[in-house]
Amino acid sequence: MNPVAVQAQVVSAGFVFNGDSHPPANEAEPHTINVFDPAIGGRTDSFVCLFKTPN
Repeated sequence: MNPVAVQAQVVSAGFVFNGDSHPPANEAEPHTINVFDPAIGGRTDSFVCLFKTPN
């Protein structure tokens, strides 16, 4: 999942972007299999986006 696309979609729904965090990527993740596949389970890339409701 692309963090930029997530941010754009949530902002378009009316929320205000309030920051993000990108932990180190797992260079071994192939990005070609489902994140729930046992071969990659628990070792996928991740990110956190913070949003707030508008005032």
